Amino acid sequence: MAPIYNQMPVIFRQDDEMRWLSRDVLPVDEVQRILAPYPAEGMEAYPVLERMNRTNADDEGVIKPVKGL
Repeated sequence: MAPIYNQMPVIFRQDDEMRWLSRDVLPVDEVQRILAPYPAEGMEAYPVLERMNRTNADDEGVIKPVKGL
């Protein structure tokens, strides 16, 4: 992510989403496992519209690939 953006969002694996959102107190080792960096091979990078950076942009169109950039 570093060449694209200076921050790395947490990307949850589908199996961990509900566990993270539960009200249970999680053991430290489980929190560390859940918050571990998502594998690069599981991600794809491509250009998107600049409006993606606006807080009121809330539709799927902002994450569609832009051709020709």
